[in-house]
Amino acid sequence: MIKNDILTEKLKELSRVLTTILDYTNKDEIIKSWDTLNKAYRKLMGINSSMAINLSYSDLMKFIGAYESPETVNLVVTGKLLKVHAYLCSIQGDEVSALSQSVKSAEILINALLSDFETAIDLCLDDIDEIINVISEYEIPLDCKYLIFKYYEAITRFDKAEDYLFEMREQNKESDFIKEEGEKFYEKLLTLPETVLEKGNLPIDEVKDSLESFRKI
Repeated sequence: MIKNDILTEKLKELSRVLTTILDYTNKDEIIKSWDTLNKAYRKLMGINSSMAINLSYSDLMKFIGAYESPETVNLVVTGKLLKVHAYLCSIQGDEVSALSQSVKSAEILINALLSDFETAIDLCLDDIDEIINVISEYEIPLDCKYLIFKYYEAITRFDKAEDYLFEMREQNKESDFIKEEGEKFYEKLLTLPETVLEKGNLPIDEVKDSLESFRKI
């Protein structure tokens, strides 16, 4: 109950922040948008925008895990704030920073979903899909591709998961880890009903063929 109450309150505050920022950006009042975002970082997460930019994904994850309220709450809120941060960078023409913060946002929101699917699925799904659509146009880090692969597997979009799995294999053909992940992925799919595989756009014959290809690496 406490977890749900905290999440509800933080999401209400986040909604107010997003509405305010949207109003300011529609009026071309970008400085006020940044000020609102920075205040939201401090109020909701206890950091400022500079920390959000400068902390690496892994360091930011450690910070989130150490914060006092439940981790999923913080992951969701931080990921959404970073998404807005990326948006503001983009409308100012800073595409490098926009991409960097978008990648970080995707990684954090996917972690929220993978760690607490029931809580995060309705809160993160649209945001994650929107961010992936943006960052997929660029070359992104292998670690981010791996998280996107696991995301698509979790939501049973197996064809999309396979796309990223093959991208990772192409990017690092000598990786034993990717080979093992591929084999585990297809072996797990073979335990599922064929109807589930078909809904995930990956028929059983393709699963068997792909498993064989990974075993031959």
